[in-house]
Amino acid sequence: MIKNHNINFKLFTNLFLSHYHIRHIVLVLFTILLQSCSTSCLKSSNNSHVTVKGVLFKNNSNLVINSIKLKVDETGRYINCSGIQRGSTCSTTFPLRKYQNNALTIQWWQQGMSYTQKSFKVETSQLKIESQQYLLIITVNNNGKISAQFIPDNHN
Repeated sequence: MIKNHNINFKLFTNLFLSHYHIRHIVLVLFTILLQSCSTSCLKSSNNSHVTVKGVLFKNNSNLVINSIKLKVDETGRYINCSGIQRGSTCSTTFPLRKYQNNALTIQWWQQGMSYTQKSFKVETSQLKIESQQYLLIITVNNNGKISAQFIPDNHN
């Protein structure tokens, strides 16, 4: 009787765990995982409540910025400024846009050296959701370091 039971169990596992069935089990598990993530994971990554009105480049370094370019990686759109003196700024406005939490790349030149910060995102979790318009402030500091933040535009 024990032998017969072992044969039935082997037959069951061979039939149930065949290559065909394993693919379906994995597919079902992946679908369940994807559905559960779509309601929680995707909401946190889409911060479309942040309305951006423009960009301000701020030079906090000890050197003149010869050229600076901020590019949205996904779309390829960019904004640039040239000739920002120490302690100065360069700004531009554009038609209102929703920040979609896309990665940004910034490149600038100082004293013949190129600096690049690739694929960074700007923190939005602390922003108030009200119908506020924001400016993106990109600050270039010493030693090729940058910081980026949204600040409310008080001139709506």
